[in-house]
Amino acid sequence: MDYRIRCPHCETETRFSLSLPFWTEGVQPARWFIGERGSADAGQHEMGPVVLSISADPNAQRMRLTACTSVCPECKGPVILTFLATSAALSALQNSWGAPGHISAYRGHPLQLAEILPRSRLRTEYADAPPKVAREFPAAVELAMQGRAPAMVISACGSCLEEILKSLEEKALALNWMAAPTKKGLRLVERIDALRDAGIITRDVADWGHTLRLDRNESVHELEASSERALQFVHYIQFLLEAAFALPERLRSLRGEPSAPDSSEAA
Repeated sequence: MDYRIRCPHCETETRFSLSLPFWTEGVQPARWFIGERGSADAGQHEMGPVVLSISADPNAQRMRLTACTSVCPECKGPVILTFLATSAALSALQNSWGAPGHISAYRGHPLQLAEILPRSRLRTEYADAPPKVAREFPAAVELAMQGRAPAMVISACGSCLEEILKSLEEKALALNWMAAPTKKGLRLVERIDALRDAGIITRDVADWGHTLRLDRNESVHELEASSERALQFVHYIQFLLEAAFALPERLRSLRGEPSAPDSSEAA
């Protein structure tokens, strides 16, 4: 059996082979100590121990918690997947354990993915970023760190830049830090210049933005790019996210002030 998820270690979306038997609520206690990367032996790992409480219930239609272990085929990081399903669905699944197939539905019985452990570190780091950036940027970071798919990384960084600048523009307009644009739907080149001219971003930040914009256009058309430049653009986006979103949120926390009403607010 397998299940396609995004690995919480390397952020690669891939199929995880569920190679270890299920532990099911009400059937067998479930306790794991995740060992070194690539194993599920007793030992130490940043996940620490995972303990699932159990309680027996004979009702076959009751939703039960089931958990299984797996290893990412890309980075060999250990993962625990927990599912919710009826006892009838779990019984049918366990009786055919080892058969090929995807377990999102089995013999008409849906299985609901409840949680993936450990939780993604990268997605937590960008929790203050605009939602689209928080969702897509971590994968670009991992690709850049691995020196893979530089054209894809640069394209993703360009898209993230657009979302970041839109958010900055919305905040600046709401606080009357800049005049409303004379037309709607500014192109990226126009938005960079407008924010620079209004003093919302510095000239250096704007110059970096224009360089990324041009590199993205070239990488989209040529499907080629430099891994070194891709990594530099990742660092540029990380700097923007830190300065525009993370630092203001940390300052509010330091002052004992309430958090921003949503993650798209920038300082």
